[in-house]
This record gives sequence, structure tokens and C-alpha cells, in this order.
Amino acid sequence: MTAALAGVVAAAAAAPRTGLVVGAATLLVLLVPRLRFVLALAAVACVAAAGAYVAVHQNQLHVPDNGAWPQSFGTASQWAWAAVVFLGADGAVDVALRARRRRLDRTGAESAADGGPGNGPAGGPGGPDDVAHPTTA
Repeated sequence: MTAALAGVVAAAAAAPRTGLVVGAATLLVLLVPRLRFVLALAAVACVAAAGAYVAVHQNQLHVPDNGAWPQSFGTASQWAWAAVVFLGADGAVDVALRARRRRLDRTGAESAADGGPGNGPAGGPGGPDDVAHPTTA
């Protein structure tokens, strides 16, 4: 869900192709969390690409520095927006991974309170005799 949402937002903010790349990168990072640096690295690369594009384009075409100057750099704008959505995806991944960690911690604490997995008559959680017990405070 997080990867799809990141891809849709990226497609709306930058370009459809960017949405596909951001969605795929987000899914990859959610599946392999140690690759999270990829999202931040992609954002930095997009900013660098935007800057390089402006420098090269300005050098080749000598765009006059009037009010129309920013309109000459639409591609740089798309690179910059791609950087923004990669950073947003990184933030969404952070929230998703923290929520996942909290759920696992909570599940692990409940499992330890019940005596751990495999101690029930069915031989483990999810068996026919595995019944959820309400906790008492």
C-alpha cells in the first residue's frame, strides 16, 4: 500500500515515469529495509541531475535572464520534483518500518506473556487450540 501510494503521488507531482520508478524503489526498500539509503541517494542524484541540466542547457542555448528564464528548464523542474518525491517516499518508508517494528514488538511481547510460541497443546500459534487470551491490567 505504501509503495503504491508513493508511486501515485510521484506520478502526480513529477511525471508518470517517475511514479513508476519511485513506487518500485519504495517497494524494494520495504522488502529489503537495509537498502533504504537508495531513496536518499536517488533524491541527491535527481538534484544533481537538475543542476547539471541547467548548467549544460544554459551554456548551450544562452537563455536570456528575463522572466521567461525558468520556462526554459522544464526538464530540470521534473528532476527537482523527482528529488522531492524520493525524499517523501523515504519519509513514508520510515513511518511504515516504524509501524511494522511496533507491531512486531507488540506481538513478541504478547507471545512471551503467553509462554512463547509452541507451548500450546496444538504445538504452536495458529493451531486449533490456539485461543487469544485477553490481557489483564
